[in-house]
Amino acid sequence: MDTAPGPAFLTKATPLLLESQQLTRQLVSALSLLSTSSYTAVAGSRSTLDTLAGAVSTASLASTHLAQAIALNPLDGMSHPGPAVDEDAIRQARQADAQNDIADCLAEAMADLDLAATCCTYGAGAIVRDLAQPRPAAPATGRAPASRAAVPTGRAR
Repeated sequence: MDTAPGPAFLTKATPLLLESQQLTRQLVSALSLLSTSSYTAVAGSRSTLDTLAGAVSTASLASTHLAQAIALNPLDGMSHPGPAVDEDAIRQARQADAQNDIADCLAEAMADLDLAATCCTYGAGAIVRDLAQPRPAAPATGRAPASRAAVPTGRAR
């Protein structure tokens, strides 16, 4: 993406910011659904939910970095009335100052999105793996399994 500051950058960056916010919304919705589903009773689900929460965080950080790039983008305008100033020199200096900072923000947003994608890939793989594992059958007698029956009950000292 061209990081040259100005109105063209704003036009290019705005849809990216909106898409990253949509991604964050979708990830929060999926995490919310999973956290209240029967999946939470599956062995290993806690680490998967933590991984997906990390995806939410990094997607949100990508939105923040894109918003920072937009905020750093100097748009053309005029100075307040007063002593004469060289508007063109001011515009050039502002753009030169902003270009590296904008590129840094975009690089951070890309790294955040890469990490969110990795978290989603690992999370999805873990869910498939977790759900493919056979669950132990519940005892037909209504009694606790032998391993649980061996655990003493009562007060810990």
